[in-house]
Amino acid sequence: MATGYIHLDLAGAVPADGTGTDNDPPVAAVNVSSAAQTAGTPKQTQVQWLCAGATGQVKALMWTFLMPGDYSSGGTIRAECKYDNNTAANFVLIGGIAPVTTASTNDNTGPVFNAQDASAATAVPGTTGLTAQVTIALTVTNVAANRKVTVFVGRDPDHGSDTASTGNLILIACSLEYTTT
Repeated sequence: MATGYIHLDLAGAVPADGTGTDNDPPVAAVNVSSAAQTAGTPKQTQVQWLCAGATGQVKALMWTFLMPGDYSSGGTIRAECKYDNNTAANFVLIGGIAPVTTASTNDNTGPVFNAQDASAATAVPGTTGLTAQVTIALTVTNVAANRKVTVFVGRDPDHGSDTASTGNLILIACSLEYTTT
């Protein structure tokens, strides 16, 4: 057995739609490198998502895809984050997975996330702009190879271990890791 990886493209993420409870969208931002360009190259540019800490609403992004044919078990979200200030505090990422069972789950009304899983509390890097890598072990049930799933990643600023109430947690990269057959 080996580890498989699914890149969760931040430019293709679907933000929460703002309806219901705990369903606020994060804010998209484009980050352009401030470093001097190398001759003949563009400035490095990337989509980032800002998840505020002060509002009391879950800020979440979602991706929907078919699990790869080599999927065997498990699911861990790995995210690279930074914070837009160097406050001495901790943040927590949350995530989940919602499977759709073909011919038995109504894709319009039936799928729900198995659970809200949380990362360990992670210290805000001491220097603004430095990154931290965070993992979230997902509660995985009814997930199988070639089955449609939706994965979410976000921030719940009301989580008891998330003490970074000022500034924004910034998601800069995400992947889903799983065990292959």
